[in-house]
Amino acid sequence: MIAEFHLLEKKLKNSASDPELIAELRDKLLLPDARILKIKIRPQDQYFRGFRTVIGDLTKDLNSNGQNRQQAIEFLNNMSGFMDLGFQKNLSSARPIYPYLEKISFSKFKVIVYFPQQFQALRLLLGIHHADFIQSIACSSLWKDNSGGKTNAQFVKSHDDVYVFKALKKAELNAFISTLSNYYFEHMCKSLNPGSKKKTFLGRIVGIFEIKIKGTNTNYCYLAMENIGLGIKPTRVYDLKGSDLNRLKLHPEPGQVLLDTNFKLDQNGEPISIESSKMKEMAAALDNDTLFLSSLNRIDYSLLLVLDDVNQKYRIGILDYLQDYDLFKQGEYLMKSVFNNVAPTIVNAQEYRLRFMRCVEKYFMETFVEKEGSEKGNLLESEKKENLG
Repeated sequence: MIAEFHLLEKKLKNSASDPELIAELRDKLLLPDARILKIKIRPQDQYFRGFRTVIGDLTKDLNSNGQNRQQAIEFLNNMSGFMDLGFQKNLSSARPIYPYLEKISFSKFKVIVYFPQQFQALRLLLGIHHADFIQSIACSSLWKDNSGGKTNAQFVKSHDDVYVFKALKKAELNAFISTLSNYYFEHMCKSLNPGSKKKTFLGRIVGIFEIKIKGTNTNYCYLAMENIGLGIKPTRVYDLKGSDLNRLKLHPEPGQVLLDTNFKLDQNGEPISIESSKMKEMAAALDNDTLFLSSLNRIDYSLLLVLDDVNQKYRIGILDYLQDYDLFKQGEYLMKSVFNNVAPTIVNAQEYRLRFMRCVEKYFMETFVEKEGSEKGNLLESEKKENLG
């Protein structure tokens, strides 16, 4: 499979618009099989020079103030569960320059790649080459500026900010495998069809990975998505659902993702103005996306709005669309309906869709302009390239 995709990718580089190659990728994207790819990484021992390098630098940083000290503490905390620090004399030389070595023992890992063929075909259709994807995700770090919503889900970002990884619960993983995967790839395929009027603002999932570490009972599952805010400098970020219940963050910290009530307060109740053609395109795509999610009984999704007020640019995308309106959510709806006077966040899929689209109508306003740049004020224009998600 890997060799086959390598050949396809090589052909695409020479002829990116070849209809036969595109058709072959679409066929692979729509394959019904759900096979997984398992990759095992054997334990390895790495030796580092002692107090003169790694530990020495960390010791200096721990005794300093500011960012370097915090980074040193975080490094030791993150690595403590994966390494066995020991020291041994370097007897290979009669007069050793470095008398001690640091030994770090890495555990045995098993990585499970879900839907490897479909996701690789999707990435190629999106113009993401395999080597670039691997290089991006090879080094990642915890995304501390992201609040993770009410579930406090953990987020990780690739070192180049291109991809975001969300920690998945087992129920969310099962929801994608059992139901959504059968339709997700088809939905994305239609939106990527040249000339198609069915655009999408679904946050594009480009991979799902599960990591198991030998000797532990914990599995880590991550969903990889394109970073919606890539390419702009956000001044404000909102997670919008169209609900009034518990949708306010009090005393938010700089860079924190805000909610519906924060948006209304920040905007003084006024919608964001968007040029007419862009507004029509956005509304049609969101209507199509929410109709798709409603048909699969999906709820609790959000519209992520990333604003760059300085350069008057924006990005939007629908996130967290794996939640099914199951019996647990139905019970939550009944409880909140009884004990709260405000309409609960959780409603059935059809009602959720209608409320979500009413939110779009309230938060955004169509603006007509005679000339480019003639309209001043709160007009936000999308970048020429297509919005991520």
